[in-house]
Amino acid sequence: FCGFPLFAESQGNALYPLFLLLFGLLKPWVAYNYYTVLHFLLAGLFTYILARVMHVGKAGALLAGLCYMLAGPVLYHAHHTNIVVGVCWLPLLLALMELACRRRSVLALLGFAAATAALVLGAQPQYTIFCALACGLYLLWRLRMIQLTGARARTVAGLLVAFALAAMLAGMIAAAQLLPLMELVGHTSRAAEQAWPPGINPAVPGNLLTLFLPHYFGSPGLGSYWSDVDCGLYSEATLFLGIAPLFLALVGVLTDRSRRALVFGG
Repeated sequence: FCGFPLFAESQGNALYPLFLLLFGLLKPWVAYNYYTVLHFLLAGLFTYILARVMHVGKAGALLAGLCYMLAGPVLYHAHHTNIVVGVCWLPLLLALMELACRRRSVLALLGFAAATAALVLGAQPQYTIFCALACGLYLLWRLRMIQLTGARARTVAGLLVAFALAAMLAGMIAAAQLLPLMELVGHTSRAAEQAWPPGINPAVPGNLLTLFLPHYFGSPGLGSYWSDVDCGLYSEATLFLGIAPLFLALVGVLTDRSRRALVFGG
């Protein structure tokens, strides 16, 4: 009854550069359409860049970009642009991490910090956390691979410190958004919840079936729900990527037995 802290909630994108640019130049309903389409295109472009960094051919990289930008979980959230924003930045973060590890590039680290700050300013906080977890796991794996090539512990430690400094720089750039958000979290209703909200209980892995069978529990478009099981929102809980991405991932893992293929195929 006293208003809503839209800026602190962060999904208003008040400081996100692309939001400021488009909504500052165009009418809101026009800007919204361009904003949504732009981030789908960026998801494909950044995946193309990641694939090329991983020495994938141009045709394969183009196919990877198309599969990623048109994957089920991305399309399901076309109406929730903050999630699409979060999804689109992840491939670029991974590409910059790979370049920083491979070339010991300060420029790649600065790019990583800038991209991370953009992610924080534009994405839904939940997807910022998802991206941070994915980047953290990839960094641990990449540092382990560097260690196995005979690199000294000092080299590995130096890279770890460099990424920590890049993350700190990203936090400083996005601090104007992060600090109000962190303060708001402690005042929300979820801060006092003692149990998982319905539909997102992590102890129930049934939704993993939707990785292969998207309509297993039913479809809101077809009105075909058949069970009393609380399977959550369709767009939030359905994992199906598409027939082509699943098939190509399987082919990639079976034909390329390298550690890199297993990591990305998994």
